[in-house]
Amino acid sequence: MEHTAEEYGDYWEGAVRIAIGVLLAWVGRTAAGPFLALDGLGPTAVGFVVFAGTALAGTYVAVLGLARVIRTAVAAERRR
Repeated sequence: MEHTAEEYGDYWEGAVRIAIGVLLAWVGRTAAGPFLALDGLGPTAVGFVVFAGTALAGTYVAVLGLARVIRTAVAAERRR
C-alpha cells in the first residue's frame, strides 16, 4: 500500500501522540505512588488527584493519536 508524504506524517504524529499518552500515564502513576503510600488524608488526596489527572490526560492524548491513525488509514483506503 502506497502512502503520500502527508499520510506518513499523520501516521507518525498519531504514533507519537499514543506514545506520549502512555508515557504521561506512567509518569503519573510513578509520581503518585509515594503520596498514596503515606498515611493521612492530605497526602492520599494529593496522590489520587495527581494519578487521576495524569491518567485522564494520558488517556485523552493516546485516544487522539489512535483516532488520527484510524482516520488516516480509512482515508487512504477510500482513496484507492
